[in-house]
Amino acid sequence: MTESDGLLKHVRALAARLESLHRRAVRVYTPIVEDVVRLGDRDASHIERTLDGLLGFCSYEPALVLCKKLCRHWRH
Repeated sequence: MTESDGLLKHVRALAARLESLHRRAVRVYTPIVEDVVRLGDRDASHIERTLDGLLGFCSYEPALVLCKKLCRHWRH
C-alpha cells in the first residue's frame, strides 16, 4: 500500500464517521424540532440552544432542513 493509498483509506474512514455523526444528529434533533413546532413553543432560550446544536451539522441537508424549519417557526 502506498502512502497515498493509506491517506485515502484514512480520509474515507473519517468521511464515513462524519456521515454517521450527521445522521445521528438528525435522529436526535428531529423529535426536538418537531415538538417545538407542534407545541408552538416560543421559549427563546430553548430554541436558541437547539439551533446552536444543529448549526454544526448544517452541511448535511436533512440537518439544514431542520434548522430552516425551526427558524421559520421562531420567526412567525
